[in-house]
Amino acid sequence: MKIGVAERQHLAFLLDNDNLSSLRDLAKRFFAQDVIVQIVNLAADGAPKSADPFGPAAGGTGDERSPMVKEALRIFGGSVRNVRR
Repeated sequence: MKIGVAERQHLAFLLDNDNLSSLRDLAKRFFAQDVIVQIVNLAADGAPKSADPFGPAAGGTGDERSPMVKEALRIFGGSVRNVRR
């Protein structure tokens, strides 16, 4: 899982060892498997702050998404970049 953060304060908060560990534990419970969590500084990449860093969902309209994925997107925002089968 890659999380892009544009603001330095939020980046520092997420890179804190305790917070990053909690995020990894939450991702592992949510996906029921080990998940690699990466925190990326978007400001260093030169990406505009208003642009969606992950773009539109890949492949289709997203009608085949499970209710759990839809609810996670509603709560956390963002979009699905790609789906592995």
